[in-house]
Amino acid sequence: TGTSCISPKQCTEPCRAKGCKHGKCMNRKCHCMLCL
Repeated sequence: TGTSCISPKQCTEPCRAKGCKHGKCMNRKCHCMLCL
């Protein structure tokens, strides 16, 4: 269910949309962290 990504910046918006403050890119997928 992760958004595909190349850089962590691409994960910021989709993660914020999920209520998360931070996202990083691993294995070309976004992993959201610091979620409510």
